[in-house]
Amino acid sequence: MGRGLCDFYGIAYKEQMIAYVTKHPPTGIPEAQHAVEEHTGLKRSPTHIRACLLRIGMKCRKVGYVPGNTVDPEKINEQEDVQRDEREPRLEDAKAGTRNVYFMDAAHVVFRAYLGVLWCVQRLFIPSPAGRKRFNVLGALDALTHDVLTMTNCTSINSRSVYKL
Repeated sequence: MGRGLCDFYGIAYKEQMIAYVTKHPPTGIPEAQHAVEEHTGLKRSPTHIRACLLRIGMKCRKVGYVPGNTVDPEKINEQEDVQRDEREPRLEDAKAGTRNVYFMDAAHVVFRAYLGVLWCVQRLFIPSPAGRKRFNVLGALDALTHDVLTMTNCTSINSRSVYKL
C-alpha cells in the first residue's frame, strides 16, 4: 500500500477530500473512487481508495434511522389539555370505583423469515408465507391493578376485536 492519503495527495487534497467525503459519504468504493478522480484529477485503484478511507477513520456501516416527524409545540399543549381535562378525571373515577380505565395497544407481527446472513456453501432459500399474513395481538392494561388482558387473531384488529377484549 505504501503511502497514505496525506502523503500521496498532499495536505491540500487530504483536507479537501476529508471535507467532501464527510459531507457526502460515498455508498461504495466505486463512488469514492469517482469522487477522488473528479476532485483531484488522480485516478486510483479501488484498493487504494479503500485504504485511504480507512486511514481517515471511515468504515462501511449500517445506516441508522431517526423519526421523520418533528414535535409541534401546539401538539404538546394539546396533549397536556387532554391529560388535564379527560384522562385525570377518568382516573379519579377509576380510583373511586365508578369506572374501569384501560390503556390499550395492538401489535401486528408479520409471518416471514428474517434471517439475513447465513454461512453456507450454496445459497439457501427459506420458505416464507406469501402476502401480508399477520399475527395480531391486542392488549389492555388496567390503570389501577396493572392486570393485562390480551386477545390474538390472524385476521385484523378492529372495533369488534376491541369489543371482544
